[in-house]
Amino acid sequence: MVDNLIKHLKQYRIVIFFILFYMAASIDLNAQTVADSTESRPVSNKSPVGAMIRSAIFPGWGQLYNGKWFKALLVVGIEAGLAGNAMLMNQRMIHSTTIDEREFYRHHRGTFVWWFAGVYLLNILDAFVDAHLFEFDVSPELGPADSLSPAQIRATLMLSLNLNR
Repeated sequence: MVDNLIKHLKQYRIVIFFILFYMAASIDLNAQTVADSTESRPVSNKSPVGAMIRSAIFPGWGQLYNGKWFKALLVVGIEAGLAGNAMLMNQRMIHSTTIDEREFYRHHRGTFVWWFAGVYLLNILDAFVDAHLFEFDVSPELGPADSLSPAQIRATLMLSLNLNR
């Protein structure tokens, strides 16, 4: 059944490629521009849906879109390794001579395919979340400290433990 599906996909791979290319080109994947409330200049946000679609089309493309180069290389390397191992197990299964060998390679091929699918879905989710958190401020300045006086900032917490009974 899987071999039959692969055979049909190979026959229509050019058509599938052009359909995916057309879909990617027709969707507006550009960053949205939102006006900042404190300044008059626009702030560029990443489109979470655009990042997700990019990662769905080609694993790692959404991470590149978000500026995460290391993550993109990691995703591409892991996906390539898992796909390569699944194909290797399939070839070894085809050329195996005993039923035990065939079952061993079939089981490992399935394991690699499931890992591939899991990493693929995680790649899409990671691109989506990274795009949402693209403008998140991670600087040490956590609040409007310059507008508060030292008396307003000072807080005390006291804890007393009596260990003698």
